[in-house]
Amino acid sequence: MEYRRAWHFLQELRGGTPSGGEPFRRLLSSLNNPHEEVTCVRVVGSRHTGHTAQMASRALAEGDDDVGLYRTSHTDGIQKHIRINGANIPKSRISMFVEKSQDTILNLATDGTPPTFAQTMLALAFWEFDYRDVDLGVIEVNSDIEFTTTNVLTPETTAISDLDDGDDQLWETFEQDFSESTVSGTQSSLVAPDTTMEELEITPEASGDITTVGLGSSNREPNIVVDYTGRRGTTGTVSIEGEGWHVQTDSQELGDQGAIDAGVAAGAALDVADLDGPEINRGLRVARTPGHFELMSQSPLVVLDSADDRDGCKRLMDWLDEFDYDQRHLVFGGERGVDYRGIADVFSGPQLGHVLVCQPEGGAPENVAVIERAFEQRLESTVTTRSDGGEGAVDEIMAEAEDGDTVVVTGSASIVREARKRWSRNFVTKQIEDISDSKEVLRGAHVTSPGVWRIKGKGVHRAVKTRLRRRGAQYVKLEMLSLGGECAISGLSNEYGEYFDVVLLGTLAQYKRLAEKLDSQPYGLGQFANRLRNTVEIRTSGDLHSHPWGQNPAVIGTYSIGSQPDTRQDSLTDTAKEKALKMLDMGADIIDVTCQTGGSEEHPGVVEEAERVTATVEALAGVEIPICVTTPNLGVAESALTAGADVIYDGSESTEPRLMEIIADYDASIVMRAPTPVSTNTTGGGPDDIVEDMITSFTEAVLIAERAGIPRSRIILDPAVDRVESTANRLEMMERLDELHALGSAVLVNRPIRALGEVLDIESSNPHSKGIAASIAIEKGADILRVAEPEPAATAVSARSMLENRN
Repeated sequence: MEYRRAWHFLQELRGGTPSGGEPFRRLLSSLNNPHEEVTCVRVVGSRHTGHTAQMASRALAEGDDDVGLYRTSHTDGIQKHIRINGANIPKSRISMFVEKSQDTILNLATDGTPPTFAQTMLALAFWEFDYRDVDLGVIEVNSDIEFTTTNVLTPETTAISDLDDGDDQLWETFEQDFSESTVSGTQSSLVAPDTTMEELEITPEASGDITTVGLGSSNREPNIVVDYTGRRGTTGTVSIEGEGWHVQTDSQELGDQGAIDAGVAAGAALDVADLDGPEINRGLRVARTPGHFELMSQSPLVVLDSADDRDGCKRLMDWLDEFDYDQRHLVFGGERGVDYRGIADVFSGPQLGHVLVCQPEGGAPENVAVIERAFEQRLESTVTTRSDGGEGAVDEIMAEAEDGDTVVVTGSASIVREARKRWSRNFVTKQIEDISDSKEVLRGAHVTSPGVWRIKGKGVHRAVKTRLRRRGAQYVKLEMLSLGGECAISGLSNEYGEYFDVVLLGTLAQYKRLAEKLDSQPYGLGQFANRLRNTVEIRTSGDLHSHPWGQNPAVIGTYSIGSQPDTRQDSLTDTAKEKALKMLDMGADIIDVTCQTGGSEEHPGVVEEAERVTATVEALAGVEIPICVTTPNLGVAESALTAGADVIYDGSESTEPRLMEIIADYDASIVMRAPTPVSTNTTGGGPDDIVEDMITSFTEAVLIAERAGIPRSRIILDPAVDRVESTANRLEMMERLDELHALGSAVLVNRPIRALGEVLDIESSNPHSKGIAASIAIEKGADILRVAEPEPAATAVSARSMLENRN
């Protein structure tokens, strides 16, 4: 089944009336009850359950388990509902699921009891978790999905994150299903805030399977004691202590409630896995949820949060109170049936500046005039409206906000998704040399077959692929067609407010004129035009030329210090100097000091390794060459930067927010390594695109680094081609390496001979093999080559430079 058809089939289930748990059970039965094969953690609550589930899943993943995560909400695309080890479910698997389950779903619909969209996506999650044989599945459940539908299985642990007083559905369910009598007899354990347990009248004495979480100031003596110890940079610091363990960690959430959520996540993870303190610490620390008190900029401070009611907005303001700012400006877009006067009361105050109400696409948005009237009745600030959604509204507010101000974007998940595109949208330049390439690009964007046939011949130009919402996409298409160019819009047009793929085809002159026409248009197209100019006119950020990899590709020579036979400091530093000078003579532009110790701060060898790194970096200061230190460890990285390192190669596959802040403080650069890709299909073999999946993965990491203060010119992306097992995928990634420049950062290829040797069928023992591999990597778009022997790579760089100068 084509992904386009599968997508539409699932979207048609949206908006249906819930008909109880029986359709869900029948759907699971038709799939051979995959939920019975999965050990699950269920995270339940009225709001912010998504981040608690994310923290629990990341902590479990640190313990080397294969972990699946089901989320009820997402920021862009239904793939993000289901993730395994941090990677989205492949499109090909969604197509297979719909093909397998559509008869059952249609039969249920004919009977008048179709499963809802949420139930169907949860069934897909169980089906995929079973197929991938995950060790643990984390399932988020909130008010948007019938809680009873998850009672088809007995989860190993149920974690209560945060219950709203007005959420009668969840309160009644807990009172029925988690009374003292049933808790003591069930196999499922329960982790919850002590205040919630008190309100539910469930006492710890009812069962040894209950874990309570509470503040240290509480007189209820919780099993897990948490304390919020204040904000550090853009995150909050939290102390969590249980029986025999204690961690001090950072959290995306601030305040006491954020500390309790972290404690609940840690307790749920410990209920199902044997984790140590460092694993819990890192899992909670690296957990990031888009649109959940997400800081997108520090000057001015820009905060995105999907709070959609009075209580959620109050919590948002409590978090915001920990920051110093002059004025706060509000971009707001909400849904129907909300107390907007109450929300206005939360945001009111002398520091409130411009309030801009807009109407996002998708969901059931409230008329902007209704929200405007409610706000005007309660606020003394200027309240204006616009009807083109979040992107345009954020552009308008950002234009008037000053460095010391704060911009808050909130009201619904829809408005946050739209606003977030200002930072997360990518423009991917496609190489199209013939009709076959053109058809492949168009099909990869899910353009309909008639559309592919009509414009495939016009695609042998400059092609740019990006994502827009319906109104903006239609406007861009009309303008591009008027200039003689082409624009193909994905056939996934009925996306209930989602973003979908758009492919622009034209000459450089047409792109320039298109950008001019879009400059002052609505739907956030002014910012779109600026990004488009950068994409078609320059490959990377303007200040990239100040770095060794700016003008010509740079060569990094690696030097390992983790397993030296003589670790005496004088011998170590003398060896480092000798090695560095030798690499410099061989043409290296940067020296990489590679560490061997694992990522845990509490690893026994970390202190000694930090001392060796410091001594080595200080010894290399006289060599006058930039120094990179490769380590997965936060403490070692900080020691290296203090000693004078210029670049940190993050040896882990997850972005460490605290590390980003430290690197920003030292004005250093960061190398980010991509996780091993999940997709096994390239554009020629199915709907999944391994390169674009990697770009999506890198986008979130780059945003975390940018928010910490690292510009894209100091971010380096390593697609880790050398670690891809499939030869076909490795070749696909190398062929399209230049597409990674859509993120505006330099691209590194690690060990080109290992990445290309098997693909090219050349032996590493061949004296010319390393030079051949380096030359190909440079030709395909590599800005940096990381090698053990710099000379062949440096020779390839010199040869390329000579040819370019001759031309």
